[in-house]
Amino acid sequence: MRTEKTFTIANKYGLHVRPCTKLSGLASSCKSRITLATADGRSADGESLLELLGLGILGGEAVTIVAVGDDAQEAMDAVAAMIDDQFGLRYDE
Repeated sequence: MRTEKTFTIANKYGLHVRPCTKLSGLASSCKSRITLATADGRSADGESLLELLGLGILGGEAVTIVAVGDDAQEAMDAVAAMIDDQFGLRYDE
């Protein structure tokens, strides 16, 4: 099974170390392979912290996430929930 969805990263500072660590941990726990891709065509394996950080995704940028495998829909739902919750991070101004 394959599922794909584009998200806008609302997280103020984008995908820095903490959100990338949470995302790679989630991707590692799934049976499906999770891949992230930027609008300019760069991509990263969801399990690789370094590849995720290398994308340099900033707050407000779009990212397309693809999940391929037996639990693709469940994996995508979990990723969507994490992104919607801004990776559980709150920033005080």
